[in-house]
Amino acid sequence: AVAAAIAFPSGGAAPEAKALEAAAAARDGASELDLVANLGAIRAGAWEVVEAEARAVRAACPGLLTKWIVEQDALDAEELRRAVDAIAAGGGDFVKNATGTGPGGATVAGIRALRALAGTLGVKASGGIRARDQALALLGAGADRIGTSATAAILGTLDRVREPAPGRAAEGAR
Repeated sequence: AVAAAIAFPSGGAAPEAKALEAAAAARDGASELDLVANLGAIRAGAWEVVEAEARAVRAACPGLLTKWIVEQDALDAEELRRAVDAIAAGGGDFVKNATGTGPGGATVAGIRALRALAGTLGVKASGGIRARDQALALLGAGADRIGTSATAAILGTLDRVREPAPGRAAEGAR
């Protein structure tokens, strides 16, 4: 899958601008979109703007998977709940905790809280994920996906399974 970042990192674009940017990304081959929800609208309690941007992108790109970034660590519990509700009402597919450029990052407690709010939406954990045990803990807390720039390091720590010679058991298999 090819993913494109939309309105990164502030999310301050108008719903119509996000829809145009998303449609251009789709024309260029994106099958998934990581979109930054309008943090200013969230902090101002303008839930209709957050829902409108999700609806506008869904209308412009009906077949693409949308992952909406909410910068969880910049929000209080009520802002987070209302943002997730607005994204769901607008047709979003996932909520993502962070851009990786804002305050904080993925924590087990934060992902557990986001999962509790997300309902049928998927949850993507992102921000500061550098180790296999951390990624596994976030998946255990309710993340459906992990976003990391340390994929090679994380995968490099996994046990490798070699194909067995005929008549032998696999080495390293667990």
